[in-house]
Amino acid sequence: LIPDQFDVFDQFFQLGMATGRPIQKLPIAAFQHKTVFEENNLIQALQYFRAHSGFSYPIASTFSYAPYIYNDVVVPLTATTDARIRNAPVLRIGDSLSSSNANLGNGLSQHLQIIEKFTDNLQSFQTPHRSIQ
Repeated sequence: LIPDQFDVFDQFFQLGMATGRPIQKLPIAAFQHKTVFEENNLIQALQYFRAHSGFSYPIASTFSYAPYIYNDVVVPLTATTDARIRNAPVLRIGDSLSSSNANLGNGLSQHLQIIEKFTDNLQSFQTPHRSIQ
């Protein structure tokens, strides 16, 4: 959604005293007359989702948040986590490392690029073989 579209949806939900509604119950016909929905074919997308959705789900809602990324990929030793095995370092990957901008849809591709680079680095990393005596 562009900011103006978000504002229209947010106002709709506030007037209805709701945090979200099933897509089937959105007044798409009323939205069609608002020029703000013409910019990125949102009406066509809503009509498609409505035609392929159930009566109760999916839910349309509005929320906003600030994307973030941690400064350090390594979880501090002082952090409480069930993921740690003995004193081995725990690395952040995916949403535990960063949260991207949902409006841009750039999260999954960034996560996959991080995992691919990490995997490549692991494969190129070699330790000397030790014989067990």
